[in-house]
Parts: sequence; structure tokens; C-alpha cells
Amino acid sequence: MLIDALGVAAGVAVIATFYSVAPLKARLLALLSNVLFLAYAIFAGLWPVILLHGLLLPINLYRLRGLVPTRAAGHSTITVGGGTAPVSVLRLGGACPRTLMGQPLKA
Repeated sequence: MLIDALGVAAGVAVIATFYSVAPLKARLLALLSNVLFLAYAIFAGLWPVILLHGLLLPINLYRLRGLVPTRAAGHSTITVGGGTAPVSVLRLGGACPRTLMGQPLKA
């Protein structure tokens, strides 16, 4: 019963992965499906499925790493009202905001 539930959950995760249009969400769902399929296959003794998802898991982790923003990719820390906060620099039409929640930005 638990094995069947794992298999169904893994299948639902795959469908959700293909339904997702956001790359980060799709990659996270793919990782979830890999983990669920690995658990299902280990309990059921399905070696081809273990091999497939054992190979796909590190590939999805590697690809996910490329989707997650880092500090070097346009992130910085600013001071607002005496405290610091991490922010992403996003330019829309060349405009750059001069305030954050009514507080002037200090570099």
C-alpha cells in the first residue's frame, strides 16, 4: 500500500513537472519526482527505475544550481533605516528606484 502510494505520488510529481512553466518550480518538482521514484523503486526492487532516477537526480541538482541566483549575479546589500537587507537589482526600462518602502537608498 505504501509502495503504491509512493509510485502514485511520484507520477503526480512528474505530471506537475511537465505542467509547470516556471523553470525553477519545474526543476524542484523534477527533484521531488526523482526522490519519490527512488523510494518507490527501492521498496519495490525495480533496478532500472533506481538506475534512471539515480542518474537524473544529480543532473537535476546541477541544473537547479544554474537557476538559483547568487550574490554575484546582481545581488547586493543596501542600508535602509539603519539596517541592511539583501536585494536584487532589477532594472525595468532603464529606471532605477531611488527609494525602498519610502526610505532613501544608501549604497
